[in-house]
Amino acid sequence: MCLLRYLLYPLSLIYFFITFLKNFLYEINILKSTSFDIPTIGIGNLSFGGTGKTPMSEYIIENFNKSFELAFLSRGYKRSTNGFILASENSTVEQIGDEPFQILKKFKNIKVAVDVDRSNGVKKLIKDFPKIEGIILDDVFQHRSIDLKLSILLTTYRKPFYNDHIAPVGTLRESSSGSKRADIIIVTKCPIDLKEESKIKIAQKIKLKNNQDLFFSSIDYDDKLLGRDQIEIGQILKRKVLLITGIADSTPIVDHLKRKKIVFSHISYGDHHFYDRSDYERISDEFKNYLILTTEKDFYKISKLGLKNDIYYFKIKIKFLDSENRFKKIIESNLTN
Repeated sequence: MCLLRYLLYPLSLIYFFITFLKNFLYEINILKSTSFDIPTIGIGNLSFGGTGKTPMSEYIIENFNKSFELAFLSRGYKRSTNGFILASENSTVEQIGDEPFQILKKFKNIKVAVDVDRSNGVKKLIKDFPKIEGIILDDVFQHRSIDLKLSILLTTYRKPFYNDHIAPVGTLRESSSGSKRADIIIVTKCPIDLKEESKIKIAQKIKLKNNQDLFFSSIDYDDKLLGRDQIEIGQILKRKVLLITGIADSTPIVDHLKRKKIVFSHISYGDHHFYDRSDYERISDEFKNYLILTTEKDFYKISKLGLKNDIYYFKIKIKFLDSENRFKKIIESNLTN
């Protein structure tokens, strides 16, 4: 592994200089960022996925969509379509991507759209829906063509950006110094009992600027499993269980099942995996009588395979370890002003 990292180091240097140059050109205004009249709240990370952007987007939408007319804009990773797409009740997961599809299914009263060109996507939403009061943008930290009103950077407790390296040696999309552009930094997927001294040490390593806020959050798993019906997690203790994940980091889910004393097999796919006939055949042949447990965004895709297995997914929420009201006040202030 050490030899491989050594061999990849020149590629990381090239990647570093490319991203450094791009950011530098924005800093000296050769490349321009567009500002908008309505609040734009961006949620992103420095690494390649797995920090909890979708749950954080859902948290903000769930807490503020009744008070504000909100829209959600994403790239729609691995979708089959191109350009700007406004999601509707007839949209498929293939057309808009798994994470926007999950948002669409969960929140009926907001506009959900996808566009690789985030600036164009914002312009389209504002033009077509002038009553929109705020736009939540997913995975937008590196998209500096938009001058965000509020930039939220997520990093995980297990692999914080200050312990990571530029890809391909590590998982960073740009230098860890990019964290200075964030207004809020949230350390996600923390242990629920994280001690204050640990928070202080993390804050020291992050080296916050005076205008930055730091929060800590964990994942809260509901004991109810959702699917065609609803069951308690204790009901699967004596079942044969197959965990299927197509996410960047399945460690928290695996750890949760182990804490619940669930015995399970695990098939792990890459992030945003789209399931096909070969997956159907493997699951049907090897796990015919198993209960399938998966994530919410995987559930919508696996359900389309036509498997005869019982299929359920975890309902998860963001749980702030402290200062949740302060976080909500920051969001509300940015949506109001």
